[in-house]
Amino acid sequence: MEILAPDGYEGVWHVYHREDEGFYILEGEMMFHVGQQTIKAGPGSYLFGPRDVPHTYTGDSGPARLLFIFTPAGMEGFIRESSEPARSLSVPPSSEGPPDPAMMKQLGALANKYGAEILGAPPTQ
Repeated sequence: MEILAPDGYEGVWHVYHREDEGFYILEGEMMFHVGQQTIKAGPGSYLFGPRDVPHTYTGDSGPARLLFIFTPAGMEGFIRESSEPARSLSVPPSSEGPPDPAMMKQLGALANKYGAEILGAPPTQ
């Protein structure tokens, strides 16, 4: 799955219990947190997030374009259900402020449906 992340994007700290996740950076720079490791990655980098290990990423210098690779398949259903179609072929703006608690609760329930957990804010660097 191809992802466009605006500069400064912060993902949520989460864990998949059914899938491993690979990240291939096409453009931009990202800071990844996988378990206890923090890794800065740029174009051409590949990172691996094994199942049952919490992980997230932040846009360090972007916008960034990357591929998510889920093995086995299944998590794309969560992405599809929790997303909305792009309105244009451009990187969306970063959201301002903390995530909406009601939206995070709804996202957490949907993640559970797909064997995943939303753990909260990314770890501090």
